[in-house]
Amino acid sequence: MANSLSKQGLILVYQGGNNAKAERLIREALSITEKKLGNRNPKYAEELKSLAVVSIAQKKYDDAFNALELAEKIWVAKAGKRNNINAAEIYILTGDLFYHQYNYAKAEEYYNKASRLYKKFFNDQHPDYVNVISKLSKVYYMQGNTRDAEDKINEAIDSYNIYIKTL
Repeated sequence: MANSLSKQGLILVYQGGNNAKAERLIREALSITEKKLGNRNPKYAEELKSLAVVSIAQKKYDDAFNALELAEKIWVAKAGKRNNINAAEIYILTGDLFYHQYNYAKAEEYYNKASRLYKKFFNDQHPDYVNVISKLSKVYYMQGNTRDAEDKINEAIDSYNIYIKTL
C-alpha cells in the first residue's frame, strides 16, 4: 500500500498536479513504512527520496535536503559508504536541489558523483548514467561553458543511440 501511495504522489508531481496532495500521499506512505518496517529500512529511504522530489517541486528546499540526508544515512548504514549505488539517485536529487537554487558548481559536484557511480556499476550507455550526463550538460550551459555543454549533450545522445540499438 505504501508503495502505491508513493507512486501516486510522484505521478501527481510529474504531471504538474496537486503537490500538496502528492505530499500527503507520500507522507502517508512514509508513516505506513515506518510502522511496518521502521525508519532505518531502505524502503523508508526510498520514500524519503520521493518526499524530496515533492519538496523540490514545492520549492521547500530545506525539507528536501533533510529528507535526502536521512535517506543517505540509512543507505550508508545498510550498504556502507563506498560503492553504494543507492547513493547515486540521492546525488542526482541533491544536484537538482542545487540547480534549482542556481548553485551550479554544487550541482555539478553532485551530478559528477552520481555519474561516477553509474559508470562504475553499469556503463556509459546505462539510461541513468545518460540522464545525469544530460543534467551536467545543462549545468555547463548555465555556467556559460558551452563547449563542455555541447560535449556532454553529444555524449548523452551517442549513448542513448547505442543503448537503443542494443535493445
